Amino acid sequence: MIKLGIIACSNGMGHISRSIKLANFLSKQYSVYLITDKKKFEIINNNKKIKIIDTKNILNINLTEKKYNQNWWYKIKKKILKNNIKILISDNLPEVVNFGLKCLIISNFFWHNLFNLKNRKIKSTISKIKANQIQIYRNVIFKTKNSKIKYFGFIGSPKKSNLNKKNLLISFGSNDKIDKKLSIQICNFIKKNSKNYKIFLEKKYFENFKNVYKKNKNIFIADFSDYMFSKIGIAIIKPGFGTIQKCFENKIYPITFTEQLNKEFKNNARKLKQYNLGYSLNKFSDCLKILETKEKFKINFPKIMYHGENKIINDLNKLSNNQKI
Repeated sequence: MIKLGIIACSNGMGHISRSIKLANFLSKQYSVYLITDKKKFEIINNNKKIKIIDTKNILNINLTEKKYNQNWWYKIKKKILKNNIKILISDNLPEVVNFGLKCLIISNFFWHNLFNLKNRKIKSTISKIKANQIQIYRNVIFKTKNSKIKYFGFIGSPKKSNLNKKNLLISFGSNDKIDKKLSIQICNFIKKNSKNYKIFLEKKYFENFKNVYKKNKNIFIADFSDYMFSKIGIAIIKPGFGTIQKCFENKIYPITFTEQLNKEFKNNARKLKQYNLGYSLNKFSDCLKILETKEKFKINFPKIMYHGENKIINDLNKLSNNQKI
């Protein structure tokens, strides 16, 4: 079997989650290594065929200072060569081209575009991508007008719709610290509406008012397992790709807010609104208010949104056989 590596940006869990889903399909044809933060990988991976190359925090992005280490590839180069990996897929990190191996790039955005970074290293990286005709893939929902980018759906098949279920998830992302203002708003909402919904809440928010929530049989700590997502009908979330992916995989109706969030989140929310794939509001408090109306939440999920792995596998097979993609 050809050895293939998937390099996943380790900010949050979205890139790692998408990479593991893709690896599950690719492991049938390739010997797959996931190259990312081992601790985060082990939280959600259950496929023993997928091997791990631990990068620890090398692939983290500094969102506060709006920068990332563009030399990350050099720091893990020895590990890549040692394992005799022949093909690389990068999730969101264009510097993969510097390894000099056959590669593909999956990216709804690039960090240097998000942070408006312009320097020699970035220019050199983009020049190599163009010169080597490296194929870039972008999710069909978050596409931009660029003839050189291929668009693909979410990985895997959609599951049965849960929109008839009055089960609600409230989640803001694994990297976020608790926001006291939001926590109070959640508590007030739950006091008024816990009879109307079964509510799955992030542990840190549950713990903040645990004396209130422990007495309520309709409030649960969200464990973000496949079983939990299978029970959810509606989710109030920050519009990060990983959580959106989980919503569409399980046909969950997303309600998002964008106040004080970065360009990535705002662009994602704008696309959801454009394709009528959920609510996109500015304030979190407005997301709670919409649940108190008689609004009927319904989405038509187009087929092009799914089975994105087919396009990747097809192109990988061509790349393996030295054919032009």
